[in-house]
Amino acid sequence: MHFNYQKAGILLIGILLLVFVTPHSFADNYDKTFSFQVQFGLLSQKLYVSVPPSLYDYYHAKTPKLADDSEYATLVTPDAFAVVAESIRNLTRDKPRNDEEFANAVLMLVHQIPYNISDVKYPVETLVENAGKCDTLSLLAASIMKAGGLDAVLLYFKGVHHINVGVYLPY
Repeated sequence: MHFNYQKAGILLIGILLLVFVTPHSFADNYDKTFSFQVQFGLLSQKLYVSVPPSLYDYYHAKTPKLADDSEYATLVTPDAFAVVAESIRNLTRDKPRNDEEFANAVLMLVHQIPYNISDVKYPVETLVENAGKCDTLSLLAASIMKAGGLDAVLLYFKGVHHINVGVYLPY
């Protein structure tokens, strides 16, 4: 009987070690839920975003180095946010002024990420780490907007080292 308890104890320790020692790359996706409104604030919506660890690891390993402020635009990654943009577009497509609704929804999503001073990073890192400053948050917004078909630009204010995102709307 004592032998069975010993086997069970070894099995339990083995399982606990496996759970706590498993590399991060084998972990589940990074999941986050955002809320935003459409129809100019009348309808509340939820957006579930799931980022595979491989996508986060890919961008995290790249470690952006900017030689000049004009290189910020190279960090905009719309392809990584095609699914997010499509989900938001599906909720705003049939609304009046759907491009404006889409842009507002993206900004509401990005504004839910806490402001935190950090080094420049790719938009996927900002989303997964749930923190960023004006440049990384603007890169995230521009990435989603471009993935959704909007003409977005980064506006850099050199004197104060601040970045915003701008978007062209035809109306």
